[in-house]
Amino acid sequence: MFNSFCELEESYKSYIIEKIGKSTLNLYFPKIRRTLIPYLSKQYAESRVGNIGKFLKTSVTEKDLIESAVEDIKRIKAERGKVSEAALKNYIIAFRQFFDYLASLGHENYTLMLYFSMNPNRNEHRKSVFDNIEIELENLNITLEKEEKDPPLAKVHTDEAFIYLIDQLDRVDWRNLNLTKSQSLYLLQYIIMIKLFLLLGLKPQKLYSLRMENYDSNHGQLIINSSNIPDIDLGHYRINLPNEMSDQLSRLKSYREYQKRTSRDFLFTTKNGQQVDQYHLPYYLNRVRDRYVAKYDKNSADYSDGKNPFTQTGLQKFGVIQMIRRGLSSAVIRDVTDIDVKIYDHCQMIVLEDMENNSRYFDSELRAVPTFDFL
Repeated sequence: MFNSFCELEESYKSYIIEKIGKSTLNLYFPKIRRTLIPYLSKQYAESRVGNIGKFLKTSVTEKDLIESAVEDIKRIKAERGKVSEAALKNYIIAFRQFFDYLASLGHENYTLMLYFSMNPNRNEHRKSVFDNIEIELENLNITLEKEEKDPPLAKVHTDEAFIYLIDQLDRVDWRNLNLTKSQSLYLLQYIIMIKLFLLLGLKPQKLYSLRMENYDSNHGQLIINSSNIPDIDLGHYRINLPNEMSDQLSRLKSYREYQKRTSRDFLFTTKNGQQVDQYHLPYYLNRVRDRYVAKYDKNSADYSDGKNPFTQTGLQKFGVIQMIRRGLSSAVIRDVTDIDVKIYDHCQMIVLEDMENNSRYFDSELRAVPTFDFL
């Protein structure tokens, strides 16, 4: 077992990098390093438990989840002047992932695992814990800002909702779909549209206006036109698609050509050959959401209108957030996606909130500028 909390921290960091990915490291690990580890170290020093392993297994309870969450919110408030509900939810996720890791090593905290387990009273119990945290924050005159309407499907590719959605798409035997049946044709379209949202973050209207000529089946490339944003016109973009996605689009395009309809120039159409609209995909997304809520015993109220991440805007935000994380120019992102300014700003804020230290980030990036070495 671990001889110190520093050793535990480094072990957990290595585990995330090796098994989960750096995106999760950047999103959740700072909360462990900057808040939970110092908190647990202090509690351990004040306890009479003989070793760290026994302490983590038997002495840490929901009370520590509440108190450490309050500490994390206080830290963010002090650094940024404001803090959102999303920050609290991220801390709870980070807390659970940390204790899941300990459980995988044989150091399961049964008290906490019962809290996080799948049982009928879990949602009500979790709400109680969340409410207790908010009460503690109110006593400190800290108010959590409400989350933006239509949250992103997920923030990183290891999040539960993203993994579930991809699993649902992968279950479809799309190669053997009978596209002469409208239900099968729609299913193939749903798969492609969702993947385009997740990969490119296109505005719904721009995605649905894609035409046959926008897909080059010979090279597996999607051609995206400039969005004609004032002061931004970067021409058009030829985007190489993942192999399976390219195969799916090729099959759809071949069928469109076989149909020979008068409006076949649109990639995505209704059974009558008309361009699909904003009400087409939500039918499928709502079904996926309902199955997700049922499978993971979620509170359906958390996935109702305004809070539901399984929306076209939620998918678009996921795609844009990934591009911002990769450092793509805001001008290019806006030109490719035609994203609304308010939605882009929300995506940008999510990324900034998740950064461990904006000052350190800016300093690091500035040092990477070639000019730095000449001055």
